[in-house]
Amino acid sequence: MAAAESATCEPTGHTARCTYTVPVTATATDADASPSGLWHVAVLATADDGSSTLDPEAADFTVE
Repeated sequence: MAAAESATCEPTGHTARCTYTVPVTATATDADASPSGLWHVAVLATADDGSSTLDPEAADFTVE
């Protein structure tokens, strides 16, 4: 992930709100094709003993 771009994060209690802005030109069709709304990030964690657990909504983000 060394090439990943950073988001700006602000603490909000025991969580954080992070903002990442993607530049899109007016002539690009990327803006029209981009999904919008609330999305959830699912996380599958596996322990050393092989057991695992799934959190289907470990984090949320909104695409505007």
